[in-house]
Amino acid sequence: MKRYYNNYFNLLLIRVLYLKKNVYFHLGILKLGREMPDLWERRAQDRLELRESEVYFKQNGLMRTFNRYLGPKEMIDISKSGMGFVTTLPVSLSETVRVKVKIPGEPVLKLQGEVRWVKEADDENEKRIGVQFMPFGNGRRYNSPVSLVQLSLLSGKDN
Repeated sequence: MKRYYNNYFNLLLIRVLYLKKNVYFHLGILKLGREMPDLWERRAQDRLELRESEVYFKQNGLMRTFNRYLGPKEMIDISKSGMGFVTTLPVSLSETVRVKVKIPGEPVLKLQGEVRWVKEADDENEKRIGVQFMPFGNGRRYNSPVSLVQLSLLSGKDN
């Protein structure tokens, strides 16, 4: 029991977020030569920032057959699990959207996903939104496996 107790405290890491000054304090006892993972980052995949890319999107709804893709919008980042972009349209959480991503020198990516977060952007009329992609597979509620391959190839080029 004593050995387990000592090992537990050797790996103890306490992080305190001081909100007023946006300063992170890292306090902890770590074994030498070991690095702890960033506990604040929840994303499983690395994000790619492709600033020259364009995003066209449309919202699903009752009149979705008459909806057209709107854009181009500024893409913030993209990964295999989701993306972020800027829009002037009102968007609500958990809303399903369809996006077309045009990356120079690459085929157009067609994806659908769910809005996970909405934040104010620099411009007062714009909002930054985060979209989590639907699963990849065959069927109407899935993204094409071809899109997953394209996203994987993009991730490989960044490294």
